[in-house]
Amino acid sequence: PGTTFPPINFINLLLVDDRDGDGLRDLVIVQSGGLDARRLAARFHWVSSSSGTLLRTGYAPDGKECYSLPLFEARPEATSRFYIGTGGESLSGNLIKVGYPSLEEEWRVRAIGGGFIGSPLLTDLDFDGTDEVLAAGMDGSVYRVDADSGDVAWRWRDRPYWTYVSPAVGSFNGDETLDVVAGFNRGVWPRRDEARLDWLDGATGTLLSEHVFDEPGRATASSPLV
Repeated sequence: PGTTFPPINFINLLLVDDRDGDGLRDLVIVQSGGLDARRLAARFHWVSSSSGTLLRTGYAPDGKECYSLPLFEARPEATSRFYIGTGGESLSGNLIKVGYPSLEEEWRVRAIGGGFIGSPLLTDLDFDGTDEVLAAGMDGSVYRVDADSGDVAWRWRDRPYWTYVSPAVGSFNGDETLDVVAGFNRGVWPRRDEARLDWLDGATGTLLSEHVFDEPGRATASSPLV
């Protein structure tokens, strides 16, 4: 059977744990945006991958839009988790961790301005057994956040930058902590006069290096691949 959804944008879908007991992983479909001036909260629809049946609908905990693909962390021995970036180009937003399937908020980190459109990244930068969440925002910032507590280890910011893409990790300065590279556009959205990459020290968030692409007016539209 088919499932009818509200007439707002489909943003993305992702595979999650089996929720209807048929032995197949199910889907979460993200809906947000559209023409409604009220800027409705993003909806998260759980759908059976085998039948198309709508199992459940949840909403962004902060009542905001969501244009990024949520990050799903499957944990067989514990509660699985979602990491959601909300907000938009000009609308404020948050990086939010919610339990799955409860959808109860566990923590949130507020962006300084604008929201998160590039999807968050989950990694263990310092190999201590505790994951960190990395996210780059429309406020020109990169955030390193403790995945368990929501504590912000560092935030690097340079203005006026903005980005639609996710950061990546690699070893760039030779120490024992992985580092971060992020793509940005310089300007105040929707204007941009250059596209650039910035390499950041994973331990401290300080700038290691930068590269400005030669052609002016270009935009960074894809995430770095390391």
